[in-house]
Amino acid sequence: MCLAKLYREGKNDKPILEDIAYVRLDGEQTELQTLLGESKVLPGKVQEIDFMGSKIIIKITDHLEE
Repeated sequence: MCLAKLYREGKNDKPILEDIAYVRLDGEQTELQTLLGESKVLPGKVQEIDFMGSKIIIKITDHLEE
């Protein structure tokens, strides 16, 4: 099984989150959860989902703390 990785728009070199099993789009924020239950809510919108490449691209609308 190959789960998705989340990347910030324009920065496809390092994933923000890996092994994503759940995504919920809620207006101006995106809620994600990994297979192991790690949750993250990010201020931004999904720009692209590539199922073949197991990749989700998000456009962050606020400063992302890493």
